[in-house]
Amino acid sequence: MLGESSGPSAADLDALARELESVTPDPWTVVRAISDSTGQTTQLVRRAAGDDTCIYVRKVFDATSNLGSAYAQLQEAQGEGHGLAHLPRVTEVTREGDSVSVITELIEGPTLESFLAERGPSPGTALEVGLQLCDAMCELHEGLGQPVIHRDIKPSNIVMAADRLVLIDLGIARVWHEGSERDTRCLGTPGYAPPEQFGYSQTTVQSDIYAAAIVIAYACTGATPSQALRESGFDHPDIPANLRPVLVRATQLDPSMRYGSAREMAQALSEARSSGAAAGQVAPTPSHVRVALGIVWNVALLLALALVVAGSLVAAVQGLSDVQRTLPLVARIAEYAGMVMLPAALLAFALADKSMLRQRIGWLRDMSPVRVALVCVVLAVALVLLTAIAHLMLVPR
Repeated sequence: MLGESSGPSAADLDALARELESVTPDPWTVVRAISDSTGQTTQLVRRAAGDDTCIYVRKVFDATSNLGSAYAQLQEAQGEGHGLAHLPRVTEVTREGDSVSVITELIEGPTLESFLAERGPSPGTALEVGLQLCDAMCELHEGLGQPVIHRDIKPSNIVMAADRLVLIDLGIARVWHEGSERDTRCLGTPGYAPPEQFGYSQTTVQSDIYAAAIVIAYACTGATPSQALRESGFDHPDIPANLRPVLVRATQLDPSMRYGSAREMAQALSEARSSGAAAGQVAPTPSHVRVALGIVWNVALLLALALVVAGSLVAAVQGLSDVQRTLPLVARIAEYAGMVMLPAALLAFALADKSMLRQRIGWLRDMSPVRVALVCVVLAVALVLLTAIAHLMLVPR
């Protein structure tokens, strides 16, 4: 009909809106990509315009994944003036299409994992970490309106800032819902996440308490506790006896048997620290002097071992007896290796300061120093005996 004109359809308008949205300039400049995994990307960014040269952390989540939902609640609580010293400050939370972008402050400092690798684990450090971690959990569980369950408390998500501990990465954190039977998604880090986090029931504040106890044990020994260690009641030479009952209760398989709140766990840790200090069980954090003395001692042992090896090789080449000189050079070296060099190496290892190795080698950390020394001595004696038997069998009389 004359005079009629058809306007753009709703589909055309939606397509135009998406096109305009796609060409909107990003207000943030990416400095460096940190990680890119299914459902989320983490970057270091700075503002593209203005005088703000600070570096921030940007996390981009798939909006359909429900990841990162706790950040909006954290931002709201911080905007209301709640003191949340142990959580990162959220600068903005925005949604663009199918993505949710979260900007938080960058916390300066090493992760607990790096901190312990440099300074070494100790009960003193573990208790301090445990108490501040309980403060962080209180902020999450009590300071955001509804309880927020972190669900990924582990050494790499704990930053040791200059003046405090900060619990980062709320990517898989969720709000606790009364009456829910289980979480909608089973996420978490094996070794730190409790059994219920993998679909048995809904995660609660007790789930974070379980993970915090595993972190405390890690800070004592330098390694993620094995199932055998947990089943032994955390019976380990690097975990003080007064701390073990706290860890045992916090890691009960039944969540109702754990501490009812982070405050209750903090009280138990404070009592353990007091009783341990009175009994002389809680060791101070290792100092750089102690680390340096261990290095000096190990260097001295290596030098002594080098002298033993050099002397053995000289003796093997020259041959100290007529019988030895009748043997091929390879056989003489093998004899000195079995009789002197390898046993000496085992004894040196038994005497060495193994604090740095114990942080990185699980089986070594799970054995007491006395047991390690005993194994080394037994192996040294066995080598000497086997070499002597081989000599008697091979050398002509």
